Amino acid sequence: MKTSNSVKGITRLGAALAAAVVVASSSSPAAAASSHTSATVTLITQNGTNAGFGSPGIFINATNAAGQGLTFVASSTVGGTCSAHAQNVDTMKSFLSVAQSALLSGKKVNIYYNPCGGFNYIIGIDLLL
Repeated sequence: MKTSNSVKGITRLGAALAAAVVVASSSSPAAAASSHTSATVTLITQNGTNAGFGSPGIFINATNAAGQGLTFVASSTVGGTCSAHAQNVDTMKSFLSVAQSALLSGKKVNIYYNPCGGFNYIIGIDLLL
């Protein structure tokens, strides 16, 4: 049976999105205090050095349904009691890719995070379609 190119494209897109979610969720540390919010991405900063974070790192600013501005962080160099929230570079790339897709398309995202030391450390992110 012959499959059309559009069906193959949709299948590939679905597989890529599923892989991004699996990568994001499989690399996150288990924590009882995790939360999530649906939000609109407003700004993405890469390799930020503010708040003592080294490079590489990303900061995602977003607005939730209540209109609150929130900042989420992913970094490979997290110290102190929050060191369990450090992410590897490949995981941060997947977070960045989903956040950029949301910013450019105007879609919302679900951001899963653990609050620690006054910061919201990203442990997963997915695009709401």
